[in-house]
Amino acid sequence: MSIVINSLKESLKQIRANKLVLALIIILQASSLALLFFINYEPQVSIALSLNEMANYANALKLDDSALDAGLMGQASVLGPSPEVIAENFEKIMENLKLIFIYSSVALILSESLAWALSYRVAAGKFSLKFLMKEAVSFAAFSIVIGAVLFYFIDSNVPGSLFGSQELSSFGLSVLAMLLISYFMLVAAAMPVRKPKEFFRKMFHVAFKKAHIVLAVYLSVMLSFAALVSIISYFDSFLVLIMGAISLLFLGALARVFLIRVMHRLAQ
Repeated sequence: MSIVINSLKESLKQIRANKLVLALIIILQASSLALLFFINYEPQVSIALSLNEMANYANALKLDDSALDAGLMGQASVLGPSPEVIAENFEKIMENLKLIFIYSSVALILSESLAWALSYRVAAGKFSLKFLMKEAVSFAAFSIVIGAVLFYFIDSNVPGSLFGSQELSSFGLSVLAMLLISYFMLVAAAMPVRKPKEFFRKMFHVAFKKAHIVLAVYLSVMLSFAALVSIISYFDSFLVLIMGAISLLFLGALARVFLIRVMHRLAQ
């Protein structure tokens, strides 16, 4: 517990001493969210249109119990006279979901690389263009590898599981693998060590031997976000919404610095 409390105190102290860098992180986060909205707008609209077309087709069938029984007995198609409507729109949805994943990954890798690099600057008190670029490139390279692995799992397992063509146990293992990858990525992102050999040694040390502390810290961060969102949603006010959005951006910046300070202590 002392590690968490001391790390939080250090984080607040470092943030007070680096207000300009904190402002840059908040602006970067806000710009990233705006960018995500604009680049994913068209795929999201396409998904909505496909879902609407599928819903309209399903409603037009007016399926009742007798029609469903006939379909199950092989006398008629449960999906009606034009099942390709469902199949084609489902394919469009999956393609657009892939586009959203790819667009979001590229945007997040670029923005998060800089945000984490600036957060290291706050947490470690270092600043130079070379330092920022080195941290940003390191984070981006690691994120690309992890993103590619996650995309492989999603592309290989999600569509099949939706249609029941994949065994539940196989899908469950894939989800577990994705969660483990995400966990290691979170540990790696906040790890203040960048020499490859030392980085992996300390990352696995913290991820396994200090897992209870890491999970407790991440849970506390997630609960803090959830609590703030709940407070914002409770008040029906535009002013509260704006103040809440700024608070969430500040909390995001604080969380990064806090996680880096925690990892620094755990890696010692």
